[in-house]
Amino acid sequence: MVALSIIVPVYNKEEYIDGTITSILAQSFTDFELLLIDDGSTDKSAQRCAYYAAMDNRIRVVSQANQGVSQARNTGLRLSEGTYIGFIDGDDLIEPDMYELLITNALATQADVSVCGMKVFHAGSVSEKAASHQVQVFNRNEALSAMLTGVLEWSANNKIYVAALAKSIAFEGRINEDLYYVFRVLSQANKVGFTNNPKYHYIKRDNSVSMAKFNAAQMESIAVSQRILAAIQQDSPAHLEEARALDFGAHLSILNMILLASKVKYDAYYQQVSRNLAAYADSVNQLKYVAPKQKYAFKLFMLNPLLYNFFLRSYCFWFSTEAGKKTR
Repeated sequence: MVALSIIVPVYNKEEYIDGTITSILAQSFTDFELLLIDDGSTDKSAQRCAYYAAMDNRIRVVSQANQGVSQARNTGLRLSEGTYIGFIDGDDLIEPDMYELLITNALATQADVSVCGMKVFHAGSVSEKAASHQVQVFNRNEALSAMLTGVLEWSANNKIYVAALAKSIAFEGRINEDLYYVFRVLSQANKVGFTNNPKYHYIKRDNSVSMAKFNAAQMESIAVSQRILAAIQQDSPAHLEEARALDFGAHLSILNMILLASKVKYDAYYQQVSRNLAAYADSVNQLKYVAPKQKYAFKLFMLNPLLYNFFLRSYCFWFSTEAGKKTR
Protein backbone atom coordinates (compact mmCIF):
# COMPACT_ATOMS: atom_id res chain seq x y z
CA MET A 1 0.00 0.00 0.00
CA VAL A 2 1.28 3.47 -0.87
CA ALA A 3 1.25 6.25 1.69
CA LEU A 4 -0.71 8.73 -0.42
CA SER A 5 -3.21 8.71 -3.27
CA ILE A 6 -3.40 11.96 -5.25
CA ILE A 7 -6.62 12.34 -7.25
CA VAL A 8 -6.80 14.78 -10.17
CA PRO A 9 -10.08 15.21 -12.08
CA VAL A 10 -9.29 16.15 -15.67
CA TYR A 11 -11.75 17.66 -18.13
CA ASN A 12 -10.43 19.59 -21.14
CA LYS A 13 -7.29 20.74 -19.34
CA GLU A 14 -4.92 20.19 -22.28
CA GLU A 15 -3.43 23.64 -21.84
CA TYR A 16 -2.66 23.24 -18.14
CA ILE A 17 -2.42 19.56 -17.19
CA ASP A 18 1.31 19.28 -17.98
CA GLY A 19 2.10 21.89 -15.34
CA THR A 20 -0.11 20.22 -12.77
CA ILE A 21 1.36 16.75 -13.31
CA THR A 22 4.92 18.09 -13.39
CA SER A 23 4.43 19.84 -10.04
CA ILE A 24 3.16 16.58 -8.54
CA LEU A 25 6.03 14.50 -9.90
CA ALA A 26 8.48 17.08 -8.48
CA GLN A 27 7.31 16.41 -4.91
CA SER A 28 9.98 15.73 -2.30
CA PHE A 29 7.57 13.14 -0.86
CA THR A 30 7.62 10.27 -3.34
CA ASP A 31 5.55 7.42 -1.85
CA PHE A 32 2.36 8.18 -3.75
CA GLU A 33 0.13 7.04 -6.56
CA LEU A 34 -1.34 9.60 -8.94
CA LEU A 35 -4.83 8.92 -10.27
CA LEU A 36 -5.67 11.03 -13.31
CA ILE A 37 -9.43 10.77 -13.89
CA ASP A 38 -10.19 11.82 -17.46
CA ASP A 39 -13.84 12.87 -17.28
CA GLY A 40 -14.72 12.56 -20.97
CA SER A 41 -12.35 15.24 -22.25
CA THR A 42 -12.83 16.26 -25.88
CA ASP A 43 -9.38 17.85 -26.28
CA LYS A 44 -5.98 16.16 -25.92
CA SER A 45 -6.03 15.92 -22.13
CA ALA A 46 -6.27 12.11 -22.17
CA GLN A 47 -3.25 11.87 -24.45
CA ARG A 48 -1.21 14.14 -22.19
CA CYS A 49 -2.17 12.00 -19.18
CA ALA A 50 -1.19 8.82 -21.05
CA TYR A 51 2.16 10.38 -21.94
CA TYR A 52 3.07 10.85 -18.28
CA ALA A 53 1.68 7.45 -17.28
CA ALA A 54 4.09 5.83 -19.73
CA MET A 55 6.96 7.66 -18.03
CA ASP A 56 6.11 6.96 -14.38
CA ASN A 57 4.57 3.77 -13.01
CA ARG A 58 3.06 5.66 -10.07
CA ILE A 59 0.49 7.15 -12.45
CA ARG A 60 -2.83 5.54 -13.33
CA VAL A 61 -5.13 7.04 -15.96
CA VAL A 62 -8.83 6.27 -15.72
CA SER A 63 -11.21 7.39 -18.48
CA GLN A 64 -14.96 7.78 -18.06
CA ALA A 65 -17.87 9.50 -19.77
CA ASN A 66 -18.30 13.10 -18.68
CA GLN A 67 -20.06 13.18 -15.33
CA GLY A 68 -18.64 16.30 -13.70
CA VAL A 69 -15.90 17.00 -11.20
CA SER A 70 -17.67 15.40 -8.24
CA GLN A 71 -18.10 12.05 -9.93
CA ALA A 72 -14.54 12.16 -11.25
CA ARG A 73 -13.27 12.61 -7.71
CA ASN A 74 -15.59 9.86 -6.48
CA THR A 75 -14.12 7.51 -9.08
CA GLY A 76 -10.68 8.37 -7.76
CA LEU A 77 -11.81 7.74 -4.18
CA ARG A 78 -13.18 4.34 -5.12
CA LEU A 79 -9.97 3.27 -6.86
CA SER A 80 -7.45 4.82 -4.47
CA GLU A 81 -5.16 2.60 -2.40
CA GLY A 82 -3.27 5.12 -0.25
CA THR A 83 -3.25 5.49 3.52
CA TYR A 84 -3.96 9.18 2.94
CA ILE A 85 -5.83 10.85 0.09
CA GLY A 86 -5.38 14.27 -1.49
CA PHE A 87 -6.96 16.16 -4.38
CA ILE A 88 -5.64 18.64 -6.94
CA ASP A 89 -7.45 20.40 -9.76
CA GLY A 90 -6.07 19.82 -13.24
CA ASP A 91 -5.08 23.45 -13.78
CA ASP A 92 -3.47 24.26 -10.41
CA LEU A 93 0.08 23.86 -9.10
CA ILE A 94 1.67 22.77 -5.83
CA GLU A 95 5.02 23.61 -4.28
CA PRO A 96 7.60 20.79 -4.20
CA ASP A 97 7.33 20.14 -0.46
CA MET A 98 3.56 20.39 -0.03
CA TYR A 99 2.86 16.71 0.52
CA GLU A 100 5.97 16.23 2.64
CA LEU A 101 4.68 18.99 4.91
CA LEU A 102 1.13 17.61 5.04
CA ILE A 103 2.24 14.03 5.72
CA THR A 104 4.75 15.12 8.36
CA ASN A 105 2.12 17.17 10.18
CA ALA A 106 -0.49 14.42 9.92
CA LEU A 107 1.85 11.88 11.50
CA ALA A 108 3.15 14.27 14.15
CA THR A 109 -0.33 15.31 15.30
CA GLN A 110 -2.16 12.04 14.55
CA ALA A 111 -4.68 14.17 12.64
CA ASP A 112 -7.46 12.81 10.43
CA VAL A 113 -7.04 15.85 8.18
CA SER A 114 -3.85 17.83 7.55
CA VAL A 115 -4.16 21.30 6.02
CA CYS A 116 -1.76 23.85 4.55
CA GLY A 117 -2.30 27.37 3.23
CA MET A 118 -3.07 28.54 -0.30
CA LYS A 119 -1.97 31.23 -2.69
CA VAL A 120 -4.64 32.53 -5.06
CA PHE A 121 -3.48 33.78 -8.46
CA HIS A 122 -5.78 35.87 -10.64
CA ALA A 123 -5.22 38.47 -13.34
CA GLY A 124 -1.57 38.98 -12.45
CA SER A 125 -2.14 39.38 -8.72
CA VAL A 126 -1.46 37.03 -5.82
CA SER A 127 -3.37 36.89 -2.56
CA GLU A 128 -2.57 34.83 0.50
CA LYS A 129 -3.00 34.95 4.24
CA ALA A 130 -0.03 35.77 6.46
CA ALA A 131 2.16 32.69 6.44
CA SER A 132 2.95 30.81 9.63
CA HIS A 133 5.01 27.66 10.14
CA GLN A 134 3.32 26.90 13.44
CA VAL A 135 1.13 23.80 13.44
CA GLN A 136 -2.24 24.24 15.12
CA VAL A 137 -4.27 21.24 16.22
CA PHE A 138 -8.06 21.59 16.15
CA ASN A 139 -10.62 19.28 17.68
CA ARG A 140 -13.84 18.72 15.76
CA ASN A 141 -15.64 21.79 17.10
CA GLU A 142 -12.62 24.03 16.57
CA ALA A 143 -12.17 22.75 13.02
CA LEU A 144 -15.83 23.35 12.15
CA SER A 145 -15.63 26.86 13.53
CA ALA A 146 -12.42 27.55 11.58
CA MET A 147 -14.02 26.33 8.35
CA LEU A 148 -17.30 28.19 8.77
CA THR A 149 -15.50 31.46 9.52
CA GLY A 150 -12.94 31.10 6.72
CA VAL A 151 -9.82 30.39 8.80
CA LEU A 152 -9.63 27.08 6.94
CA GLU A 153 -10.18 27.41 3.19
CA TRP A 154 -13.21 25.61 1.78
CA SER A 155 -11.10 23.94 -0.90
CA ALA A 156 -10.69 20.17 -0.76
CA ASN A 157 -7.29 20.50 -2.42
CA ASN A 158 -4.95 21.99 0.20
CA LYS A 159 -5.54 19.00 2.48
CA ILE A 160 -4.88 15.32 2.93
CA TYR A 161 -7.33 12.97 4.61
CA VAL A 162 -7.09 9.60 6.32
CA ALA A 163 -8.38 7.28 3.61
CA ALA A 164 -11.17 5.67 5.65
CA LEU A 165 -12.64 9.11 6.39
CA ALA A 166 -12.22 10.44 2.85
CA LYS A 167 -13.82 7.36 1.30
CA SER A 168 -16.80 7.43 3.68
CA ILE A 169 -18.09 10.65 2.09
CA ALA A 170 -18.93 11.29 -1.56
CA PHE A 171 -18.64 14.55 -3.46
CA GLU A 172 -21.96 16.00 -4.62
CA GLY A 173 -22.91 18.64 -7.19
CA ARG A 174 -20.91 20.99 -9.41
CA ILE A 175 -20.99 24.27 -7.44
CA ASN A 176 -19.43 24.52 -3.96
CA GLU A 177 -18.93 20.77 -3.96
CA ASP A 178 -15.64 21.33 -2.11
CA LEU A 179 -17.35 23.27 0.68
CA TYR A 180 -19.96 20.61 1.33
CA TYR A 181 -17.44 17.76 1.20
CA VAL A 182 -15.00 19.49 3.57
CA PHE A 183 -17.84 20.37 5.93
CA ARG A 184 -18.97 16.75 6.10
CA VAL A 185 -15.40 15.50 6.57
CA LEU A 186 -14.68 17.94 9.39
CA SER A 187 -17.99 17.01 11.02
CA GLN A 188 -16.55 13.51 11.47
CA ALA A 189 -12.85 14.25 12.00
CA ASN A 190 -11.52 13.91 15.53
CA LYS A 191 -8.42 16.01 14.97
CA VAL A 192 -7.22 18.45 12.28
CA GLY A 193 -3.65 19.68 11.87
CA PHE A 194 -3.25 23.10 10.25
CA THR A 195 -0.33 25.27 9.24
CA ASN A 196 -0.97 28.41 7.24
CA ASN A 197 2.11 27.81 5.13
CA PRO A 198 0.94 28.48 1.53
CA LYS A 199 1.89 25.45 -0.54
CA TYR A 200 -1.11 25.09 -2.87
CA HIS A 201 -1.42 27.47 -5.84
CA TYR A 202 -5.05 28.01 -6.79
CA ILE A 203 -5.15 29.68 -10.20
CA LYS A 204 -8.39 31.49 -11.02
CA ARG A 205 -8.91 31.64 -14.76
CA ASP A 206 -11.36 33.91 -16.53
CA ASN A 207 -13.10 30.94 -18.17
CA SER A 208 -13.43 28.91 -14.97
CA VAL A 209 -16.66 28.04 -13.15
CA SER A 210 -15.69 30.38 -10.31
CA MET A 211 -15.53 33.29 -12.76
CA ALA A 212 -18.76 32.55 -14.61
CA LYS A 213 -21.71 34.89 -14.79
CA PHE A 214 -24.90 33.77 -13.09
CA ASN A 215 -26.70 30.74 -14.43
CA ALA A 216 -29.22 28.38 -12.88
CA ALA A 217 -26.49 26.00 -11.69
CA GLN A 218 -25.15 28.74 -9.42
CA MET A 219 -28.21 28.26 -7.21
CA GLU A 220 -26.48 25.13 -5.93
CA SER A 221 -24.30 27.39 -3.81
CA ILE A 222 -27.21 28.48 -1.63
CA ALA A 223 -28.57 24.94 -1.60
CA VAL A 224 -25.22 23.95 -0.08
CA SER A 225 -25.24 26.75 2.50
CA GLN A 226 -28.77 25.83 3.52
CA ARG A 227 -27.90 22.14 3.84
CA ILE A 228 -24.97 23.09 6.07
CA LEU A 229 -27.21 25.37 8.12
CA ALA A 230 -29.80 22.60 8.56
CA ALA A 231 -27.10 20.11 9.60
CA ILE A 232 -25.65 22.58 12.11
CA GLN A 233 -29.08 23.30 13.58
CA GLN A 234 -29.61 19.59 14.14
CA ASP A 235 -26.19 18.35 15.17
CA SER A 236 -23.96 21.27 16.19
CA PRO A 237 -26.09 24.19 17.44
CA ALA A 238 -23.03 25.80 19.04
CA HIS A 239 -21.99 26.79 15.50
CA LEU A 240 -25.38 28.18 14.50
CA GLU A 241 -24.31 31.82 14.23
CA GLU A 242 -21.32 30.89 12.11
CA ALA A 243 -23.52 28.80 9.80
CA ARG A 244 -26.10 31.58 9.54
CA ALA A 245 -23.35 34.02 8.52
CA LEU A 246 -22.16 31.56 5.87
CA ASP A 247 -25.69 31.19 4.51
CA PHE A 248 -26.28 34.95 4.55
CA GLY A 249 -23.05 35.58 2.65
CA ALA A 250 -23.89 32.92 0.06
CA HIS A 251 -27.30 34.48 -0.58
CA LEU A 252 -25.93 38.01 -0.85
CA SER A 253 -23.29 36.82 -3.32
CA ILE A 254 -25.88 35.09 -5.50
CA LEU A 255 -28.14 38.15 -5.32
CA ASN A 256 -25.30 40.28 -6.66
CA MET A 257 -24.57 37.78 -9.45
CA ILE A 258 -28.22 37.78 -10.51
CA LEU A 259 -28.42 41.57 -10.55
CA LEU A 260 -25.21 41.88 -12.56
CA ALA A 261 -26.41 39.27 -15.07
CA SER A 262 -30.09 40.15 -15.54
CA LYS A 263 -32.79 40.49 -12.92
CA VAL A 264 -35.46 40.26 -15.62
CA LYS A 265 -34.07 37.08 -17.15
CA TYR A 266 -33.62 35.39 -13.78
CA ASP A 267 -36.56 36.88 -11.92
CA ALA A 268 -37.72 33.58 -10.39
CA TYR A 269 -34.30 33.03 -8.84
CA TYR A 270 -34.15 36.69 -7.79
CA GLN A 271 -37.46 36.34 -5.97
CA GLN A 272 -36.29 33.15 -4.22
CA VAL A 273 -33.03 34.69 -3.04
CA SER A 274 -34.80 37.88 -1.97
CA ARG A 275 -37.29 35.92 0.14
CA ASN A 276 -34.52 33.94 1.81
CA LEU A 277 -32.54 37.09 2.54
CA ALA A 278 -35.59 38.81 4.00
CA ALA A 279 -35.59 36.20 6.76
CA TYR A 280 -32.43 37.86 8.08
CA ALA A 281 -33.97 41.34 8.29
CA ASP A 282 -34.59 41.24 12.04
CA SER A 283 -31.30 39.62 13.00
CA VAL A 284 -28.65 40.90 10.60
CA ASN A 285 -27.22 43.28 13.22
CA GLN A 286 -26.57 40.32 15.51
CA LEU A 287 -24.61 38.33 12.90
CA LYS A 288 -21.16 38.96 14.34
CA TYR A 289 -19.42 36.93 11.62
CA VAL A 290 -20.82 39.13 8.82
CA ALA A 291 -18.69 42.07 7.69
CA PRO A 292 -20.18 45.55 8.29
CA LYS A 293 -20.13 46.38 4.57
CA GLN A 294 -22.29 43.32 3.88
CA LYS A 295 -24.74 44.42 6.55
CA TYR A 296 -24.92 47.92 5.05
CA ALA A 297 -25.40 46.45 1.57
CA PHE A 298 -28.21 44.22 2.80
CA LYS A 299 -29.97 47.10 4.56
CA LEU A 300 -29.80 49.21 1.41
CA PHE A 301 -31.23 46.35 -0.62
CA MET A 302 -34.12 45.90 1.80
CA LEU A 303 -34.77 49.63 1.79
CA ASN A 304 -34.56 50.23 -1.97
CA PRO A 305 -33.68 47.36 -4.35
CA LEU A 306 -33.43 49.67 -7.37
CA LEU A 307 -30.98 51.96 -5.62
CA TYR A 308 -29.01 48.94 -4.44
CA ASN A 309 -28.77 47.66 -8.02
CA PHE A 310 -27.49 51.04 -9.18
CA PHE A 311 -24.83 51.27 -6.47
CA LEU A 312 -23.80 47.63 -7.01
CA ARG A 313 -23.14 48.18 -10.70
CA SER A 314 -21.35 51.47 -10.05
CA TYR A 315 -19.17 49.92 -7.35
CA CYS A 316 -18.21 46.96 -9.57
CA PHE A 317 -17.36 49.29 -12.44
CA TRP A 318 -15.29 51.83 -10.54
CA PHE A 319 -13.41 49.34 -8.37
CA SER A 320 -13.06 46.57 -11.01
CA THR A 321 -14.34 43.95 -8.59
CA GLU A 322 -14.19 40.24 -9.29
CA ALA A 323 -17.99 40.10 -9.46
CA GLY A 324 -17.93 42.72 -12.18
CA LYS A 325 -15.42 40.73 -14.23
CA LYS A 326 -17.48 37.59 -14.62
CA THR A 327 -16.98 36.43 -18.16
CA ARG A 328 -19.71 33.92 -18.99
